[in-house]
Amino acid sequence: MLSNKFFRSEFLKNVLVLLTGTGLGQFITLLASPILSRIYSPAEYGVFTLFVSTASMMAAISAARYDLAIMLPKSTNHAINVLMLAIYICVSFSLSLLMVAGMVALLVYFKVIALSLLMSQWIWFFPFLVFLLGIQQIFNYWLIRNKQYREVAITRITNSASNNGLAILFGLLKFREWGIFLSNFIGQIIYFFNLFYFVRKLSKEDLQYVSSNKIKAKAEQYKEFPRTSISQAIVDMFQINGIVYFLPIFFSIVEVGYYSRALIVLQAPISLLGNAFSQVFYQNASEVHNAKGDLRPLITSTIKKSVFVILPICILLMLFGPLLFTFVFGNQWEESGHYSRILALWLFFDFIRICVSSIPLILNQQRRFFLISILGPIILLISMWMGYLMNDVHLALMLFASGQSCLILYLLTWIYKIASPQKNG
Repeated sequence: MLSNKFFRSEFLKNVLVLLTGTGLGQFITLLASPILSRIYSPAEYGVFTLFVSTASMMAAISAARYDLAIMLPKSTNHAINVLMLAIYICVSFSLSLLMVAGMVALLVYFKVIALSLLMSQWIWFFPFLVFLLGIQQIFNYWLIRNKQYREVAITRITNSASNNGLAILFGLLKFREWGIFLSNFIGQIIYFFNLFYFVRKLSKEDLQYVSSNKIKAKAEQYKEFPRTSISQAIVDMFQINGIVYFLPIFFSIVEVGYYSRALIVLQAPISLLGNAFSQVFYQNASEVHNAKGDLRPLITSTIKKSVFVILPICILLMLFGPLLFTFVFGNQWEESGHYSRILALWLFFDFIRICVSSIPLILNQQRRFFLISILGPIILLISMWMGYLMNDVHLALMLFASGQSCLILYLLTWIYKIASPQKNG
């Protein structure tokens, strides 16, 4: 039985505030999904997913992972300099990508390299999309550090409403692939300005503590983040988005469309619950560590809560995945239901991992974390190759889900071990 303490804890209250916003956002997405899945085809979703997945990978490293360090300083005077450091790096990185996009466009124009017409047009949006996604990460960490959970919730609702509303509008106007893309891009702009408003309102007085010397000092203090966490971020993103790159190589772009729809459903509990658990856990764990406390009770409690939440969802997908997808999204998406059934095991363990994955960052164990995580892309590559040899995409996904689940089990054991006061003291 769950004790009353579970329901009355500050941790759970903060999670519930984030869940309110994210939950309403996901509810809007679920309401829109049956409409969108009948407007856009699997192939159209496949092209869009390929582009956005690449932008997401770049955004994850756009601030050189200094965004993760925003939580760690004890005082706001120091943390505001980490915030500005992350923003400066993100802006510089995005400007560099703009120059790269220009060079690629020239190479396409002179027929040195070949890109589809759609990709050659979208490439100019790429640096701006990376900037928007990167800045959003930074602003979210700052608001959560300051326990502005209500503000984070509000921005997530508006983001979901704008994205899905515009996607339906552009779809009805027959924008096809451009409809999916423009709705997402405009939605990210709206999300950015909402976050910027709350961050500016919160941090006006703190800006007086910002100086170039302090920013340089923070860059030196947290230099381990770009050294190891960039590689870690790429590995983490590749474990999810790597399938998007391998499916068209070993199978076809249509499989990417099926996978993208399955991923939307699989990531719904992560977006709705996992990120809320993870962000609140990171803030709480940082406080416990700064106070020289024992992190293991918090880890154990969070894992128990995450299992309680995610297990029923995974069982539902395993038993009724294809039926649910056919009913909600239409007959053409039944294959996505089979994908979700296969990947539900991975979802279960990955949800738990996400909730407590900030421990290596807090304890400065990024190097070992990276060495363990590098096995993920290897498992992915082997799984896709075996599926290709047998001409069976389901086999590829089953091997991937099984391998990743075993890897995550080992990772969780290691996380609990390093959280011991004797290990991190």
